[in-house]
Amino acid sequence: MDAQRLSDGKTVFLKYTRKDSPEIAIGEYFSSEPLRTDPRNHCLPLLEVLKNEEDPEYVILVIPWLRRIDSPEPASVRECVDFVQQTLEGLVFMHEHKVAHRDCAWGNILMDGRRLYPQGWHPQQWGFFPNGKPMRGADPSRTAVGGVRYYFIDFGISTKDQDEVLGIHGQELSPELSDTVPYNPYKLDVYILGMAYQHFLIEVYVPSLR
Repeated sequence: MDAQRLSDGKTVFLKYTRKDSPEIAIGEYFSSEPLRTDPRNHCLPLLEVLKNEEDPEYVILVIPWLRRIDSPEPASVRECVDFVQQTLEGLVFMHEHKVAHRDCAWGNILMDGRRLYPQGWHPQQWGFFPNGKPMRGADPSRTAVGGVRYYFIDFGISTKDQDEVLGIHGQELSPELSDTVPYNPYKLDVYILGMAYQHFLIEVYVPSLR
């Protein structure tokens, strides 16, 4: 759900989640200094956690309003390489701090589109401006605006300081997922991110390698 933050007028996203979700502790961890301003940190910033007076078992997360990584799609090899470099950098950073995402599929990677669309975009119709007018002309270029920044989102099944885990949830049906046989979540992340490159880049731009 989109909303407008009164302090600065920026569009933000509100996410309703259980108060015991690992997304909160991990989000607060990576949003604290000095991690928050580390350039290798590509974890979605957690702006605020709001209490839910009607249901104390749930909270509302205030997070930045981001954009799908295929809207628009990368327009050059250079832009694809930048995507790979940033996401690898972000995954290494998470693992250095003993956090395994466990669901870093391409659907859980978004980009900060403000450079591409300085006027913003409509929360429900991304091909329109906030005032409802349609965007016309060629798609904006990542290269022309100096690049965009990519973020990992949705830490709902992530773990910290755990070298072995159980569980079968996630967008990518990875071979080691199991409810009974423990597996290494860091190695799982590497597989899932590799499959993100497969789906987002190779299958689109190099169909002969499918």
